Amino acid sequence: HHVAASTGVAAGGIHTCGTVLHGFAATRASVTKLNAAVVAALRAAGLPAVGLSPCGAWTTRDRRVVADGCAAVAALLAAGLVPVLHGDAVLDEALGCTILSGDLVITSLCRRFRPPLVAFLTNVAGIYDRPPDQPGAQLISRLQVDADAGSDGTSGSDGTSGSGEPAFTAYTRQGQVVDSLRTSSAAHDTTGGVATKIREAAAVARLGAEVRIARAGTAAGKAAAQPGPLPPDWEGTVVR
Repeated sequence: HHVAASTGVAAGGIHTCGTVLHGFAATRASVTKLNAAVVAALRAAGLPAVGLSPCGAWTTRDRRVVADGCAAVAALLAAGLVPVLHGDAVLDEALGCTILSGDLVITSLCRRFRPPLVAFLTNVAGIYDRPPDQPGAQLISRLQVDADAGSDGTSGSDGTSGSGEPAFTAYTRQGQVVDSLRTSSAAHDTTGGVATKIREAAAVARLGAEVRIARAGTAAGKAAAQPGPLPPDWEGTVVR
């Protein structure tokens, strides 16, 4: 994110700006280094993990996926391997290049493979009604998605569809309805931050999957990735 933000890769211009050209290459070096570390950890845990970069197989137009690498994912799965993808710098038919969010990758994979469960692991407990470092922030226990809202299968971060109609209803653990959600993202984030995550989680839920969002490295995070009912005291956000 830091390299991509400082060189303007997300905005495009790879054919006209040397800074973007070299930033694209530097961003790819960074994300593949991180992916290699994740793959190494999975292999150390006994999984036949294989890194698979989106760049080259995935392309976008105005930052929306128009071609994906799901065929390669399917082939690896059929061979008994565990493909490990990541957010990446990719070519864009309109902008020249952009950053493909891992959240968009997940949505494309779900359209192809229709998994019953999708887990998002983050550095906080889940989705909050406002940035979690702000006073009074409440953890959203459940986002109930309107299956018919948004003709393109997406929703806005404010809980509305493209038509302005409510796309989901947010509830606290006590069952109270949350009137509005206010999201934020780090200054160096080039993929839309929490707003993008909510939008794509809603799109995945409309495909029939249950989405669980929890903090990585915690009991809640482990439970989020396990099929079956969640414990009553689970700390996280469910999107259905």
